[in-house]
Amino acid sequence: MNMKRLIRSREKLSDQLPELDLRCGGQGVCGRCRVLLLSGQWRVRDAFVDADSAPFEAEACCTFLQSEEGEIQIPQRSLMKRRGAAAADWLLGEELPRTDETVIAVDLGTTTVAADPHEIANVMGHEGVEALMEATHGLPFRALIFAPSTIRKNPFVLWF
Repeated sequence: MNMKRLIRSREKLSDQLPELDLRCGGQGVCGRCRVLLLSGQWRVRDAFVDADSAPFEAEACCTFLQSEEGEIQIPQRSLMKRRGAAAADWLLGEELPRTDETVIAVDLGTTTVAADPHEIANVMGHEGVEALMEATHGLPFRALIFAPSTIRKNPFVLWF
């Protein structure tokens, strides 16, 4: 389902459309915030576009209205999929979720992530760290798991 909008402000187009998927933070490198300019005169990067002549597809984060008003169409693929933490609903023993945030990291060129599972080790011990390591298999980037510097609470260990 595509959405149409009438634009009357000369601010950057992406600043007016909070529902857009701005994976690159509005830097114009990911191509996820593409919209179809249907009418009006626009500045796209350093070029001027007359959408009254023919519709033009452009990244919203690099597009500014130059005329009094213009109409755009937002394709479904340009809308934000979800918001929130990547693994907020993950429970130990389940597979690590493949979310949009995983894709975002790869889109922006992330090749490696590092994790310090000290809290998992403190609560679940060795089994918890092993479960985390197994859950990272098959991810589209390298995962480094640090050796926790803490140990599970033990009533028999004396701290000095």
